[in-house]
Amino acid sequence: MPKSFIITDESLNNHGFWLPLAGAELDQFRKNPIMLWMHKRPSTWNSTQGEVLPIGYWDNIRIEGDKLLADPVFDENDEFAMKIADKVEHGTLRMASAGIKVIETSVDVKNLKPGQTTETPIKWCLREASIVDIGANNNSLALAFYDDNDELINLSDGKTTIPLRKITEINNNPTNEKMTENKRLAKILGLAEEATVDQVATKAESLTQDIQRLTNEKTNLETRLADLEKKDKDEKKAKAIILVDAAIKAGRIDATAKESWKKFFETNHELADSSLAAIPARTSARQQLEGGAAGTESERSALEKLSWDELDRSGKLITLSEKYPDMYEQKFETKFGRKPNKK
Repeated sequence: MPKSFIITDESLNNHGFWLPLAGAELDQFRKNPIMLWMHKRPSTWNSTQGEVLPIGYWDNIRIEGDKLLADPVFDENDEFAMKIADKVEHGTLRMASAGIKVIETSVDVKNLKPGQTTETPIKWCLREASIVDIGANNNSLALAFYDDNDELINLSDGKTTIPLRKITEINNNPTNEKMTENKRLAKILGLAEEATVDQVATKAESLTQDIQRLTNEKTNLETRLADLEKKDKDEKKAKAIILVDAAIKAGRIDATAKESWKKFFETNHELADSSLAAIPARTSARQQLEGGAAGTESERSALEKLSWDELDRSGKLITLSEKYPDMYEQKFETKFGRKPNKK
């Protein structure tokens, strides 16, 4: 007895099609892997055919390369099953047959083999597997089909044909294919499946116009954003020049560092601004000799606007003398017509 049977493979069979194993649904079969004789099931039972009962089950169900394999386990308590087992043991019966139910088919060229005449079942489920006398191809493959009511389609009567369409029939009468495609497009576009071709076309044209409108709006927004970014960059660059020049004038940084600070501003404007502002103004040599404390630009500007008398009334002459001796000397001379006495 052979250890394993080929239940099916991916070769082209005598019915003019092949079964892609990638599309096989085997989970349900694995739960109840019955083995029949010639696809006879209890549903066809009568008093003269006890052999319609399952003759065993399949074990070690697996896919190896392009073949679906399984090992037969015969019911030793069934007299008829043991007759079949004996014929298998002696090599009289060597063929298995897949009983399948087709779920989805295709005539796409990528799913067709040379010489194929019938559409390809790209999705199918295995309902049962049988020991049979004659296979359908050179790899000991026979086939049986089940309809939507899980009833066996009898191919042995010579009158019933396989439930798959001929490729020539599909090509010569593509109406059904076009209808199916229209339904698929209708679903993608959010329309009811019964939508007409005109309705599908109108919806598609509307979506195309929406896409073009949104594309134009995106382009306009990107242009505006680029303009705003350039304007902001130019404004920051101008402000950086002013801040650096002011810092040099106030003696907070050396003139030789001007270009380095400008590049710093270009890299990180906010950090450069805060870093520059944190640098104190240098104390003049005169202030250092006289022990004067350094002032600030804003304070100096405010004091410069006041007259001698306004400074005197506000008690700021001492601040002016200690922090800004040059300004103090100028305002003193303006008030009294002479320079102040040196301490």
